[in-house]
Amino acid sequence: MPRVTDGERRAAFLHTLSSGTFLSQSKVQVYLNDALNILLKVSSHQATSPQTPSAFSASQRPLRFLSNYFEGVLDETVNHTVGKNFAYICCTRYNRGTFLKGFVSCTSGISEKQSVLPDDFYQLALSLCPDFLRAIVHTVAWFQNGGRATASTSLVKFQALRYGFAIYFYYLEFWLLAQVFFQAAYDGASGGVEGRKAIVMPALVCSVDTSPIRELTSIYASNADRAGSTPNPTWRRAFGCSVDCAHVVTALGRIERGCRGAGVPYIPREVWEPAISSQGGKLTLEKSWAVITRDPWLRESLACILEGE
Repeated sequence: MPRVTDGERRAAFLHTLSSGTFLSQSKVQVYLNDALNILLKVSSHQATSPQTPSAFSASQRPLRFLSNYFEGVLDETVNHTVGKNFAYICCTRYNRGTFLKGFVSCTSGISEKQSVLPDDFYQLALSLCPDFLRAIVHTVAWFQNGGRATASTSLVKFQALRYGFAIYFYYLEFWLLAQVFFQAAYDGASGGVEGRKAIVMPALVCSVDTSPIRELTSIYASNADRAGSTPNPTWRRAFGCSVDCAHVVTALGRIERGCRGAGVPYIPREVWEPAISSQGGKLTLEKSWAVITRDPWLRESLACILEGE
């Protein structure tokens, strides 16, 4: 029996919600706030330049402006995330998919066989999002290089880096909480090879406002977003630490439940559990990434995301 895609699973879930919960889960408020902020800026511009036709049209016909805004968001021929800040492109799965679709389109002329440095790849992301996090690109580079310490300054195949970038960015909370778990293991707080204390599982994601994206500041040094800088040892602690597969399965199960409850994208158990359980013994973060991202479901899901399904 074929496994359902992320979009199909999400659509089925939304159909079960009340109207109020649906509005919350679909993040309509995000777009409404963005539209109103634009409208206020346009109206403010009219106050200083009353002869500007666009300002007059927007301020005198706000409902038409809002209609045009939402038409632009839904128009697949227009990328509404271009030039937006990281918080906006990341706040809904639709925005993440649109951003990735635009990124793939903008980089389609680059040979998939070409190798690039992580910082060169990061510059491509900056061309679409002015405050995109450099740490995300370097995380993917570390994953694709097996967690090697030289990953941040090593050439990576463009195709591999772009695929990993899409999988990591779209399922950001899932992977980020996995990093938090393995970092805790290194610190001796979850039964890893560096310590023998009790297992400490990642906290559940209870809302988008408390998304573990904020944990980037604890995993990465403050200087990790400056071009040419080297990640702090704190950032590296998530890599290289071996944890019992059973503990990894428990942690990922908790992460999945939290992401599902918060309405953020997650990789389903039927994908990651067989991949993790088949390894036996102990598993590192980078090995977990390798075996999970090999699953055909992720490639199929990513293809559907890029096609807007």
